[in-house]
Amino acid sequence: MFFTKSAIYLEVYEGKVKATELHSDRSTESACSGLNHQRSLMGDFFSVEKCFKETLSQLCPKKLLNTPPILYIHLFGKNEGGYTNVEVRAFTEAGMGAGARAVKLIDSKNIINKELLLKGQFSELKGV
Repeated sequence: MFFTKSAIYLEVYEGKVKATELHSDRSTESACSGLNHQRSLMGDFFSVEKCFKETLSQLCPKKLLNTPPILYIHLFGKNEGGYTNVEVRAFTEAGMGAGARAVKLIDSKNIINKELLLKGQFSELKGV
């Protein structure tokens, strides 16, 4: 196979992002100032997008035969009443702007294991 595919699982918490590349199990954690807001998880779209870009560049650097990764974004924190369609759209757009070829938002309160992610066996958070 000529092209290298990657899939990244992002755990988004208040103030930080944990990321794991699912095929190699490499992981990183970084602080993100855009994830601090009084009423919602995302406070600054451009800071979150920049944080996602830096995370992607650490886990899957651009090479000639690499395809852009699939991002599995799992939101933890500040979801009283659920996430709005605006929040879902903002995280999806931040992932796409960071260079992902597809973004899937996970609808679960628990961390999902990599086998279920790669098989697509999880509930997806959709905007209205």
